[in-house]
Amino acid sequence: MEGFRRFLICSILFSIISRAAAVDTIAPRQSIKNGETLASSNGRFELGFFRPGSSNLYLGIWYKKPAPGTVVRVANRENPLSDGEGVLVLYPKGALALLNSTKGVISLSNTSRSAESPVAQPLDSGNLVVKDEKPENYLWQSFDYPSDTMLPGMKLGKNFKTGFDRLLSSWRSTDDPARGQYSARIVTRGFPQLLIEKGSKIQHRVGKWNGNGFEMLTSYVKPNLITTHEYELNDKEVYYKYEVKESSVLVRYVLNPSGISQVFVWRGNHDWELLLMHPLGLCQNYAFCGNFANCNINRSAVCSCLEGFAPKYPLDWNSRNWSGGCVRETPLDCDKDVFLKHTGLKWLDTSISTVSKTMTLKECE
Repeated sequence: MEGFRRFLICSILFSIISRAAAVDTIAPRQSIKNGETLASSNGRFELGFFRPGSSNLYLGIWYKKPAPGTVVRVANRENPLSDGEGVLVLYPKGALALLNSTKGVISLSNTSRSAESPVAQPLDSGNLVVKDEKPENYLWQSFDYPSDTMLPGMKLGKNFKTGFDRLLSSWRSTDDPARGQYSARIVTRGFPQLLIEKGSKIQHRVGKWNGNGFEMLTSYVKPNLITTHEYELNDKEVYYKYEVKESSVLVRYVLNPSGISQVFVWRGNHDWELLLMHPLGLCQNYAFCGNFANCNINRSAVCSCLEGFAPKYPLDWNSRNWSGGCVRETPLDCDKDVFLKHTGLKWLDTSISTVSKTMTLKECE
């Protein structure tokens, strides 16, 4: 009898310990409904349902501490739950889905792979993964499908073999997480560069990689004080990601509903601090002065033609409509004309450039 009691107590303790060890996961036949949440193991991120200022219900991931309520991803941004009821379920083969009040299914994880013993888990990085028993065997991960926020460890870029593109897309408005007008992506036409686009039209060029970061971001902040950066360009893919040096510091890159890139940092127990933003002024709007012109926000007339060029449309130019740009005053003479050195200018748009891995700078001249 005593042995049985010991066996029963051990079984109960084992069951409690097992449940405690798995409180950050969802297994098949388990679910999360509105009002319930699932936190990552260190408690930094939380998965659950929320309403961003409207009656619609969304499944999201947000900071739980030390910045509670800051949403970093919305799962069903194009399929809101209008009836206020929702249940997150994991099917036996590893598919994540939302069920509404009528048991309608919204698929969340578009993968053809399956697993025998899958679990869904929000990681300490803010990444929601579906995995098999092997810790790193991810069937699906939310970091491959970001919303408007880039977190440390997340990749932004394109796989050349499959065409898969990891990009940010803005919210439609501050209280509507549906896909907005703006996107941030590494565009691979010509030499890869980070662009902010409105639909298919370029709005801003954050620029090419300069060894420390993308040129228009590293122009305003000394690199590598808080973060480390990784950029890879090879035959298989191009991607960018960053990591934070200290675990107590939080950093997030956000594309807001107006198409503005913002980098926020949280130090200690303070609030989010805006570290930098892009664009900062008219001169960073794409092609604001047109071709062969220089933009300087400190001048009363911010646009001026480069040496040897004149306004293409003088009347528009004098009316401060500079978008027509400039044209040569005299035809190009390849025997007499030479390259002129200009400083303090942004690199040219590389989307129409070609890249040679063997040509030297002297040969290019």
